[in-house]
Amino acid sequence: MGNFRQPIIAAGFTAPFVQISPDPISAQRAPRANDEAFDGQIWIDNSTNTVYICAGADPNGTVWAINGGGTFTGANLTVNPGPTSITGNFAVQSNTGSASAITMGTNGAATEKITITNTQGTSTDAISITSLAGGLDLISAAPGSQSVLILGAGPASGVTVASGNGGITLDSTDDITLTAAGNVVINPGLATIFEVASGDLTLKADTGSVIVDGGEAVADAVKLNASNAAGGITATAGTGGFNVSTTGIVAIESDDTTGSDIQLTANTAGGGIDLTASTGGIVATSSGAITLDASAASHFSVAGGVYDLTLSSNLGRVIVDSNKAAGDSIFLDASAVTAGVKIQAGTGGITESSTGVVNISSTAATGTDMNIGAANAAGGVTITSGTGGTALGSTGGIGAVSSAASATAIALQASNAAGGVEITSGTGGFDVDTTGALSLDGAAASNITVTGAFDLTASSTAGRAILSSNKAATDSVLLSATNAAGGINALAGTGGIGFGSTGQIATISSKAAVDAVSIEASDAAGGIELVSGTGGISASTNGTLTMNCKGDALLKTTGNYNIQLQSTLGGVVVIGSDAADDAVIISAVDPAGGITLDAGPTPGVTLSNGTQSAQILVGTGDPNGVVTALQGSIFLRTDGGAGTSLYTNTNGTTGWSAV
Repeated sequence: MGNFRQPIIAAGFTAPFVQISPDPISAQRAPRANDEAFDGQIWIDNSTNTVYICAGADPNGTVWAINGGGTFTGANLTVNPGPTSITGNFAVQSNTGSASAITMGTNGAATEKITITNTQGTSTDAISITSLAGGLDLISAAPGSQSVLILGAGPASGVTVASGNGGITLDSTDDITLTAAGNVVINPGLATIFEVASGDLTLKADTGSVIVDGGEAVADAVKLNASNAAGGITATAGTGGFNVSTTGIVAIESDDTTGSDIQLTANTAGGGIDLTASTGGIVATSSGAITLDASAASHFSVAGGVYDLTLSSNLGRVIVDSNKAAGDSIFLDASAVTAGVKIQAGTGGITESSTGVVNISSTAATGTDMNIGAANAAGGVTITSGTGGTALGSTGGIGAVSSAASATAIALQASNAAGGVEITSGTGGFDVDTTGALSLDGAAASNITVTGAFDLTASSTAGRAILSSNKAATDSVLLSATNAAGGINALAGTGGIGFGSTGQIATISSKAAVDAVSIEASDAAGGIELVSGTGGISASTNGTLTMNCKGDALLKTTGNYNIQLQSTLGGVVVIGSDAADDAVIISAVDPAGGITLDAGPTPGVTLSNGTQSAQILVGTGDPNGVVTALQGSIFLRTDGGAGTSLYTNTNGTTGWSAV
């Protein structure tokens, strides 16, 4: 039904006809589209105290505009001129179904704005724009990063963007920036895609965390994918580190065909990489080589429980290589109290090769601390060394046991022409026992040395102890006590000590003492006999020569040979301490024998009784005034005659009187 379009005309007082307004319509309901009214006529709904204005008609009927709690229904509402303020509850609703059912626009000047402001509303939806069936477009053609601005301006304000199954799409030909002083939470219900066609996509929190959380129960709940064939993924962290935590598998895969397909790198000088796993362990599997390189002290350790550490190669070698210049550059250590080290090989055997020392040691306190055994009945053990020899060291005993019935049941052999065998032990010593012969043969200078204040004994319980040398030298057999205070003592039973030699026998001591060389028969009835051939016996000293005895002493030569006591620069003193007339006897027992006292002209021969002395001098010429002598001395003149051949000294100087 259309509205009444004809105006109401009345006769005027000052004009013949004037248009008057129709009376308001009052009812207990709101107007309907089929209610007729004049344009501009008012309808009052007394049930709600709402006023409606007739705004014309459209194909559906009368259009009513609401005032107060009512609604405006119509094709267009034009306010001219503006601005116009509408107070109270105001609803704009269209039911035309056209593409521009409700349009708000301006077209006045470049400074114009459309502002929707809620001044006092405090609810979370104080301003609500809702599209129940269609979409919602916020479009701006203005340049700049804030051409479209959604701002929670209050100190505690926030912005929430939520969607249903249609998702949320952020599409920009330039950067997309999410900036927050707190958390940025994106919580969609379905799949979400952040896609940048040509530039970078950056998720950044200046002072907070960037959290990517996938709640789907699948292996790729969070997926980082560089889809370009040449693309890569870089994860960079500061001192807080980089942590990957999962209750499932962590898989890092690469389809690259280079030798460095997957890399874990700590670039800084003090950086490191730590791989830690629980009871599931760590498994590294490669169809090619596996290389672990380090520039500092490194270790592989199995901590806790009784678990093995295995290095295995199915068809290749297992190589442990160290370039350190140290005796323990490769160190196998089973440090537990009952732990051990076992090396087992097949028919290829076990080879240890070194340009330096090879040490195998045990700290066990048992008699079988270290065993080298060939378990097979026909097996053998060979220890071979070069010029450095072979050394066995122990603080206890070293046992080598063989059940073979041969002279070489146990053999230590350095087969190289320059090879050697060295055996070293601690305070337990070195003990070799045999029920057969013991033979030590050397083809070069050899020695048996005891270091420290300990004895070296060479003993035969029922046989001889023989030191034999075939060298053509005066010291072919040398007994030497090299210490400044050292000595050599030879002890024998009733068989005595015999020295037999076709050459010289020399006893030499460098000790600075009167007993530097001592030959002693310590038994009370013991004696010392020196017997020589025609070469005689010669005693030569740069000091005093002393011979003491507690019985008679005899210095005798058999045959027509002289006994001579001579001092080249000093005197020859013969002292008899016996209180007898023959305390000193000089005797020529042969009836034709004589005694000659040979002295220089001065002082000649001196005779003394212990307190007084006189001289016997022999010379030529008159001694008076010429020859000095003790008073009472006698001068025998060989060229004198009767009365001039014998003189006595009268004054103790040069005074002489002929007798």
